[in-house]
Amino acid sequence: MMRSKCLEFIKVLLIFSFLSCNTFLDSFAAEEEEKEKDRFINTISFFKNSRYSRVEGFFLGFELETIPIKTPSFTFLTRFGYGISDERLEYSFKVEKGINEKNKISLHFIQETGTNDYKIIGNVENSLSALLTKRDFRDYFSLRSGGFEFVHYPSEKFNIDFKFDLKRYKPLYKITDWSIFGEDEFRENPSVVPGKEFYFSVSLNSSFQEFFLMPVNEWRYNIVVEKGSDDFDYFGVGINIKRYQLIYDSQIFVVNLYLHSRTKSIAEQHLIDLGGVSTLRGYAHKEFTGNRIILFNFDYFFGKSILQKLPLNFIPFYDMLDSIFFFDAAKAEIADIDDNIFQGFNNDPVNKFKSNIGIALTLGQGLLRFNFARRLDRKKDNFTFSLRFMRNL
Repeated sequence: MMRSKCLEFIKVLLIFSFLSCNTFLDSFAAEEEEKEKDRFINTISFFKNSRYSRVEGFFLGFELETIPIKTPSFTFLTRFGYGISDERLEYSFKVEKGINEKNKISLHFIQETGTNDYKIIGNVENSLSALLTKRDFRDYFSLRSGGFEFVHYPSEKFNIDFKFDLKRYKPLYKITDWSIFGEDEFRENPSVVPGKEFYFSVSLNSSFQEFFLMPVNEWRYNIVVEKGSDDFDYFGVGINIKRYQLIYDSQIFVVNLYLHSRTKSIAEQHLIDLGGVSTLRGYAHKEFTGNRIILFNFDYFFGKSILQKLPLNFIPFYDMLDSIFFFDAAKAEIADIDDNIFQGFNNDPVNKFKSNIGIALTLGQGLLRFNFARRLDRKKDNFTFSLRFMRNL
């Protein structure tokens, strides 16, 4: 029985490893196809954004990116997908135009399953967790959106992003409880408040893509000012800053600070959750929620300075293992509806900062990471274990 389950696990891991690298393979195939055409450069990605979740079951995706050779400043992006279990077709269209080297504008239309949890867990990692152990870390809603975006690049290190969107939200519900392992059921999907929202935001962003390999001596940041109107009238400000700093040899520390404040709206789609992966790692998943959030994370990578001195070379891949110490502290509040953007962070004096400490082992700077964390608000508590895949803080 155990052997068969292990074989199933290996099969699933291979499938998702294939899906995660399919974009590169499809892009290579597209280069061969390009030789046969003289009007367009086409990049076809099969299984792009494919996933498994409790509100869709298996979802199969397809993406086509087209660039006219005579007008390479234009890019047309088409994405389709179909949820096998929920029998829903999803699609999006995007047209992007580079005005010059420092400016681009795009128009888009989207009809898809949305989530606010892209930052806390990746697509492949969440799908594997849901498929294997019924742990789906994301929450979902049906989103129809149309709008445009203007991005200005003052330098290679940062950009300024203007977004205008007309959104329509609808709730989604759990439709499956199937997974390879685990006898428990999936948790229910929180229901968003249905309605229309006109959304405008201005953000300042570092021009780096998140990747599981550890950067060195870099700042990553996102600062956003946002305004919602129509059925949801609110104002928000968010700040997320990370620093990756090399100390000496192979030792690196990572500091993450995240603050977000939204006024008026307490609809599910406008609340922010804390607890579990990428936030308070010693607490239950999404144990706290609010429209006022303060989060601090600290990771210290010891590199090869500790483990490699121990006589444990008999462990497979031992020369690729790193050890980590981490600390998290955070607080979530639901402010009064009349509070301004700077108020409501301490409405409930009993609701104090929550914190945890932990240790982790990581294979290849984030390819696989094993976290063991303990919350500090109780004298006696068990350690919380979490497994991360292709993900750092």
